[in-house]
Amino acid sequence: MIRCERKRWETGRKGSDLHTDQIGLLSLLFYLPKSRRGARPMHPNTRDEFGRGCNTYLAGGGASLAAVQLQPQQRAHTTLALSLAVGRDRLGEQGECVLNTEMAAGQIQLFAILLVAALEFGDAVKHLPPYISSCSRTDPKLNECILKNARNAIPKMINGEPKYRVPNLNPLVIPELRLRQGTEAVGLKLAWKDAALHGLPSADLQSCEASVTKRHLKLNFFVPKMSITGTYTASGRVLLLPVTGTGPSNITVHNMKASYDISWNLVKRSNGKEYLDLIDPKITLHDIGFMSLKFDNLFNGDRLLGGNLNTFFNENWKDLAKEFGPGVADAIGEVFQLVFKNVCDIVPYDLVFKP
Repeated sequence: MIRCERKRWETGRKGSDLHTDQIGLLSLLFYLPKSRRGARPMHPNTRDEFGRGCNTYLAGGGASLAAVQLQPQQRAHTTLALSLAVGRDRLGEQGECVLNTEMAAGQIQLFAILLVAALEFGDAVKHLPPYISSCSRTDPKLNECILKNARNAIPKMINGEPKYRVPNLNPLVIPELRLRQGTEAVGLKLAWKDAALHGLPSADLQSCEASVTKRHLKLNFFVPKMSITGTYTASGRVLLLPVTGTGPSNITVHNMKASYDISWNLVKRSNGKEYLDLIDPKITLHDIGFMSLKFDNLFNGDRLLGGNLNTFFNENWKDLAKEFGPGVADAIGEVFQLVFKNVCDIVPYDLVFKP
């Protein structure tokens, strides 16, 4: 029998412990033997037994479970150290949770159960932050109401709001960014891991267009300066010249006009309340005043070739912006959707848009 053991989380504060219903993200580990010919599927009885055990463990928490297969491990006893983006002020820099099981000798397949329970989340009802007032869905000045609330919320939420699972957005970290340009003269692939987007605090929300009946919202922004920094990897060709490189990079845009569109469905939960299910996020870049690019260590550090290519990029920034802009916008839009979804998952529809 696989058993879930309740563990206590040390917060780093004297005399302060957290249990499952209080944390933002908890991982429970369990193990399954792996045959030499490959991973063995979980037996239905084992799966059901594990599910019942965890449901008992989580009773009353209203939490949702998702199984994620991780890399095979060789040890039957492992500690998972988590660096939490949300709730660090209550959990400390890292949280640890261990689930011990006795397994047969041989290779071990590690699985994790990610428990999204965040500070009474699940089906618990939360109100909007005190600096945001609900707008009436029948208000003839709905756009003005949303605009006012959004302008109040952005400066306060930009540095994170743990109670609503909003991470620090200054800078906004994009876990993976891939861009590609393909023309007769230039065929270039660029990739970043954990690229940092700077400049969101300077964004000016200028207008919004909302329709409750069409379930759609559009926000229009002006951003005086925004930069993407991080370690890049490049491959491809420019004017028949093979291009390679990896190192620090900086792409900065000035005087950018953009819009953010999102739609939603309504989903009724077990608590009888409806929640916004956000879909089809899209950021559109309408205009860029100027863009500068700098890639260090091109051509394995050849300063002459690297300098010439950077000059070429900056002289042709408009073409690069057309090619790379949509990819950057899509990546930012996905992150924005995740942030907004975290809030809408815990604030009922009637508290966002009053009847």
